[in-house]
Amino acid sequence: MLESVRQQENFINANAGGLPVGTVVAALNVTDTLRAVIATAAQHPLDMHGIIAIHGIVEDYLPTTLHAYLSLDPSATDVVRPSGRTTKQSLLEQVEALWLAANDLLTATRARDADALLIQGSFLSTKFGRTDLDL
Repeated sequence: MLESVRQQENFINANAGGLPVGTVVAALNVTDTLRAVIATAAQHPLDMHGIIAIHGIVEDYLPTTLHAYLSLDPSATDVVRPSGRTTKQSLLEQVEALWLAANDLLTATRARDADALLIQGSFLSTKFGRTDLDL
């Protein structure tokens, strides 16, 4: 997974000249956040939902979004579309949506880790703590 994130970062950096600056920053924020999610796996393996989400973002959604923009005629990127936004604005919105999804994934992963710690503490308290049955 980490290699896929690295490849996406390399692609973003290699194509930074053809992307709006805000989009480059947002796309790198996506990859940084995914790196943080992957790093949590060192303590607790990621669940299947987390793995699928990471793969979806880094293997499909982010590259598809960036490739679609880069394939446009540059003169068309500032034209206001029927949606009322330019393609530059739409691109940024889409990449920011991916960043929010990556942040949600990181929050859920950290919450799972915190829950595991609380459960372990409860177990230890029950197993080794004093009870009313102690003499």
